[in-house]
Amino acid sequence: MSISPNMGLSLGLGAGYDQTTFDFGGLAEADDSDFAWQGIVGMNWALGESTDMTITYRYFNVGGPSLTAGAGIATIDFDDITKHTVTVGLRFKMGGGE
Repeated sequence: MSISPNMGLSLGLGAGYDQTTFDFGGLAEADDSDFAWQGIVGMNWALGESTDMTITYRYFNVGGPSLTAGAGIATIDFDDITKHTVTVGLRFKMGGGE
């Protein structure tokens, strides 16, 4: 989506599954798959005809995994796992004109 001739905005949503693996000090390993979702917002500024500067924010959330090692030796219940990421970059447009 274009905000101005030199600036653009992008929005995104995603959903899926995430696998969490936990290693109990080499004695046992447990994993759990849970629903995950993310929201993304980004902006780009044209620096030149074929170069953009970009900044993107991503919020990622996984429903609280529950991990059990071995035959019920230990169980750990986690709260939701969240991750915030900000990425700054340069984008180069390659190839022929539009």
